[in-house]
Amino acid sequence: RDQVYTDAYNFSQDIKEADFAQMAEDYGYDVDTTDAFSEAGYIKGLGKMRMAAEFCFNNPVGAVSDVYPVPEGYIVFQICNVIEESIKPFDEVKSQIYKKISKVLLDNKVWDKAAEVRAGIETVDDMEGVAKEYGLKIHVTADSIRVDSGLPDNLRRDKDFLTQAFRLSEGDISDIISTGRGCYIAYMESKSPWNDEDFLTLHPTIYNSLVAKKQQQTLKNWQRELRIAADIRDYRYKYFHDF
Repeated sequence: RDQVYTDAYNFSQDIKEADFAQMAEDYGYDVDTTDAFSEAGYIKGLGKMRMAAEFCFNNPVGAVSDVYPVPEGYIVFQICNVIEESIKPFDEVKSQIYKKISKVLLDNKVWDKAAEVRAGIETVDDMEGVAKEYGLKIHVTADSIRVDSGLPDNLRRDKDFLTQAFRLSEGDISDIISTGRGCYIAYMESKSPWNDEDFLTLHPTIYNSLVAKKQQQTLKNWQRELRIAADIRDYRYKYFHDF
């Protein structure tokens, strides 16, 4: 792999003074053109390449990038075209707008229906009758669940819903809980009391786990900021050559 990198690096230096396509042919490399991509850095066929996208969005047409690693080897980019910021004709974005508006209208309709249902529930005894009136089904969780547990009756896992539901006290009926998966109304039938002894026993483990995660995330952020801010230039090609 070191030899592959050396070849890719030498190629990236040579094409700065020559034609990209011709030099690629001389090296025996294939040249491909990506689809247009945004500054977010997702490149179709390559995945997330934020640093490469940052290079492309901060250099002119014709600029040649450094070498970027990918699972299959290494890639060198040349900026061949830039799509200027503009306004698209309505016909080109009509379907996208329709989908977004349809989703908003559907979400509003679901919310309105949930509000009607919730308005009819004053006590837990009302839930079964109201559910029957609106053609809804009441789902009952297992006796012991956690925030990351699955939902009953093959409902899709919804951590956002369970996070809100866990804030209820025993005997509480929630307001409408709206998440990306839908609207819920929850009743907290029973809730285990807080156990200080168990918490104190597990506290060191929980603390160490949280600190380790925080340290790891801080290190990743620091390394990322260094890579973005660094101006690293590799001049090995001036002194070392493959013969």
